[in-house]
Amino acid sequence: MNYSEFYKLCKFGDAVKIEEAIINGADVNAKNTDTALMYAARNGDADVAEVLLEHGTDVNAMNDYGDTALMFAASNGRVEVAEVLLKHGADVNAIDSEGKTALMFAATFGQAEAAEVLIKHGANVNAMDREGKTALMEAAKNGHADFVCFILKHGRNVNFTDYYGKTALMYAAENGRANVAEVLLKHGANVNARDNEGWTALMFAAIGGNTGVIEALIKHGADINSKNNEGMTALMYAKRTWNNTQSPYYENTAQ
Repeated sequence: MNYSEFYKLCKFGDAVKIEEAIINGADVNAKNTDTALMYAARNGDADVAEVLLEHGTDVNAMNDYGDTALMFAASNGRVEVAEVLLKHGADVNAIDSEGKTALMFAATFGQAEAAEVLIKHGANVNAMDREGKTALMEAAKNGHADFVCFILKHGRNVNFTDYYGKTALMYAAENGRANVAEVLLKHGANVNARDNEGWTALMFAAIGGNTGVIEALIKHGADINSKNNEGMTALMYAKRTWNNTQSPYYENTAQ
C-alpha cells in the first residue's frame, strides 16, 4: 500500500482498516509533508493515533517545518489525542523551525484546555521562539483573553519582553485587542513600557487606529506625550492614521 492510500485510511479514521494495512506492510512512518500521525492529530482521531503509535510510528517525527503531531493536536484543541501522544513519549517542549512549541500553538489558537494538558506534562510557559515571543504574547496578539488569564495564572511575567523589547500589551495594542489589553493591565502590565525603538503600547494602538485599545490604555495612565527614538508621540501617529486630523478621542484627551 502506498502512502497516498494509507493516508486516505488515516484521514477517514478507520482504525481497524489502518491496523490491517499496517499488518500487511504499510509504513507507519512514511510521509509526504506530514505523517499519518500528524493527520490523526489534526483530525482529533485518538483511536487512529493509538494504533499508529502501538505499531511503532515516531511520536516526535517532524515535517519540513519542524512541526510535530503534538503541535497539530495543540493547534486544533485535540485534547484526547494530545494525551495519547504524551503517554507515548511526545516531547512537550519540542520546537519547530521558528522556535515555537506546542504551547505556543495552543496560545495562537486560544486552546486553553489543550494548554492545560501540556503544562500538566511539563510544558515550559516561559519558552521563547526565535524572536523571543512567548505563549502569552501569541495569545495577546491573537485576542484570546481567556487564554491570557489562564497563562498568567501559571506564572508568566506580564511585563516580559521579546528580543525587540515588545511586551504582551504591545502585541495586544498593535493588533487592536482591547479585551486582552484590559486583562493585561489589570494583571499589572506596565502601560508606559518602551520597546527597543522607544515605542509604547499607546503608539502601536494609535498608528493602527485602535480606539478601543487607546481608551483602555489612557484610562490606565498611558502617557500621550511620550516620544519614541524618532521623536514621535502617539498623538502624532494618531493624526497620521486619521488622515492628518486628530481623532475626536484625541482632541478630547489632548486639551
